[in-house]
Amino acid sequence: MERKYGIGLDIGIGSVGYAVISRTNNLDARIEDIGVRLFDSGENIRQKASNAQERRGYRSTRRLLRRRKHRKERIKKFFLKIKLMNEMQLKAWQEQNGNQNVLQTRIKGLNEKLTPEEILDCIIHICNRRGYREFYGDDSKKDNADKDELQKIEGGLANFDEIYQSGGYKSVAEMLINAPVFKTETSFADYRNHKNAKRYILIKREFVKKELEDILMLIPISLLGQRIERKLKAYEYEKGQ
Repeated sequence: MERKYGIGLDIGIGSVGYAVISRTNNLDARIEDIGVRLFDSGENIRQKASNAQERRGYRSTRRLLRRRKHRKERIKKFFLKIKLMNEMQLKAWQEQNGNQNVLQTRIKGLNEKLTPEEILDCIIHICNRRGYREFYGDDSKKDNADKDELQKIEGGLANFDEIYQSGGYKSVAEMLINAPVFKTETSFADYRNHKNAKRYILIKREFVKKELEDILMLIPISLLGQRIERKLKAYEYEKGQ
């Protein structure tokens, strides 16, 4: 009688065990082969994290940079379309590579009328650094969220409120320039949350949006300001930080 074969597998994160059994009937079963194949685990044992986690972080960074670049190009095209700038002005701005002290320009824009180049600087800077928008708005999302992540987010938002209110700042840009926690040895503020830094601060998007609205109010042509503001609402809810 022809023998029938079966295989059994025991799949783990660092090994696969197998057994091959043959039989002609229930009383004539025998093990033909048995063994295990070991391989590198997909998990970092020391850090207790998946090796794919680091790769996901790199992908997330590339996606973020790609979206920022895309928003920048769309804003420049929009400025040309509404004739706030012409091709020569835009080319000159690109050669200058923008205003390197854009936080100062943002503060200036709250009290003075800005040039088209300065307005473009402020809008691009704000659209690429829009702040944190609340994701876990209702209790159902919070229940399904990672508790450590949720605690980190709540702590970052609380840190922002403490710094902003204790300093009596009128805008996010003013806070970033003047708050001691963001100061560096250079004239530029360091407001990024570095991986190994103890400080973690999440700037609320509603405060960034309010600053942008205040800057747009001083644009001489009100209709133009409204068109820009409508355009920027799409960027506010676009994916990516």
